[in-house]
Amino acid sequence: WAVQYHPEFNPEWMSGLMKQREKILLKEGIYNNQEEFYSYKNYFSNIEMLNDQKIPLNISDNLINQKMHTLELLNWLNFLKSQG
Repeated sequence: WAVQYHPEFNPEWMSGLMKQREKILLKEGIYNNQEEFYSYKNYFSNIEMLNDQKIPLNISDNLINQKMHTLELLNWLNFLKSQG
Protein backbone atom coordinates (compact mmCIF):
# COMPACT_ATOMS: atom_id res chain seq x y z
CA TRP A 1 0.00 0.00 0.00
CA ALA A 2 1.29 3.45 -0.81
CA VAL A 3 0.23 6.96 -1.69
CA GLN A 4 1.87 9.15 -4.29
CA TYR A 5 1.27 12.36 -2.36
CA HIS A 6 1.50 13.48 1.23
CA PRO A 7 -1.96 13.27 2.81
CA GLU A 8 -0.58 14.87 5.97
CA PHE A 9 0.14 18.13 4.11
CA ASN A 10 -2.66 20.66 4.14
CA PRO A 11 -2.96 23.50 1.61
CA GLU A 12 -1.57 26.15 3.99
CA TRP A 13 1.48 24.01 4.70
CA MET A 14 2.00 23.51 0.95
CA SER A 15 1.90 27.29 0.45
CA GLY A 16 4.71 27.68 2.98
CA LEU A 17 6.74 24.98 1.25
CA MET A 18 6.19 26.71 -2.10
CA LYS A 19 7.45 29.98 -0.62
CA GLN A 20 10.64 28.27 0.56
CA ARG A 21 11.22 26.65 -2.84
CA GLU A 22 10.06 29.44 -5.15
CA LYS A 23 13.36 29.79 -7.04
CA ILE A 24 13.67 26.04 -7.57
CA LEU A 25 10.06 25.66 -8.75
CA LEU A 26 10.44 28.51 -11.23
CA LYS A 27 13.87 27.35 -12.44
CA GLU A 28 12.58 23.81 -13.02
CA GLY A 29 9.60 25.12 -15.02
CA ILE A 30 6.97 23.79 -12.64
CA TYR A 31 5.22 27.13 -13.15
CA ASN A 32 5.41 29.11 -16.38
CA ASN A 33 6.25 32.37 -14.63
CA GLN A 34 6.22 34.14 -11.29
CA GLU A 35 2.63 35.33 -11.77
CA GLU A 36 1.39 31.77 -12.20
CA PHE A 37 3.45 30.65 -9.20
CA TYR A 38 1.88 33.32 -6.98
CA SER A 39 -1.62 32.46 -8.23
CA TYR A 40 -1.21 28.94 -6.90
CA LYS A 41 0.66 29.93 -3.73
CA ASN A 42 -1.94 32.55 -2.84
CA TYR A 43 -4.74 30.10 -3.55
CA PHE A 44 -3.29 27.56 -1.13
CA SER A 45 -2.56 30.30 1.46
CA ASN A 46 -6.16 31.49 1.43
CA ILE A 47 -8.03 28.30 0.69
CA GLU A 48 -10.52 28.75 3.54
CA MET A 49 -11.54 32.18 2.24
CA LEU A 50 -11.51 31.09 -1.39
CA ASN A 51 -13.26 27.75 -0.92
CA ASP A 52 -16.51 28.92 -2.51
CA GLN A 53 -14.84 30.70 -5.41
CA LYS A 54 -13.90 28.86 -8.55
CA ILE A 55 -10.43 30.01 -9.44
CA PRO A 56 -9.25 28.74 -12.83
CA LEU A 57 -6.10 26.98 -11.62
CA ASN A 58 -6.99 23.49 -12.83
CA ILE A 59 -6.98 22.07 -9.28
CA SER A 60 -9.35 19.20 -8.58
CA ASP A 61 -11.70 19.68 -5.64
CA ASN A 62 -10.55 16.24 -4.46
CA LEU A 63 -7.06 17.58 -3.83
CA ILE A 64 -8.29 20.14 -1.33
CA ASN A 65 -11.08 18.08 0.23
CA GLN A 66 -9.53 16.87 3.50
CA LYS A 67 -11.79 13.79 3.70
CA MET A 68 -10.96 12.70 0.14
CA HIS A 69 -7.33 13.68 0.57
CA THR A 70 -6.86 11.27 3.47
CA LEU A 71 -9.26 8.50 2.36
CA GLU A 72 -6.55 6.24 0.94
CA LEU A 73 -4.53 6.49 4.14
CA LEU A 74 -7.64 5.78 6.25
CA ASN A 75 -8.46 2.73 4.13
CA TRP A 76 -4.93 1.40 4.63
CA LEU A 77 -5.14 1.89 8.41
CA ASN A 78 -8.52 0.16 8.51
CA PHE A 79 -7.07 -2.73 6.50
CA LEU A 80 -4.20 -3.10 8.98
CA LYS A 81 -6.63 -3.02 11.89
CA SER A 82 -8.74 -5.76 10.31
CA GLN A 83 -5.66 -7.97 9.93
CA GLY A 84 -4.51 -7.86 13.45
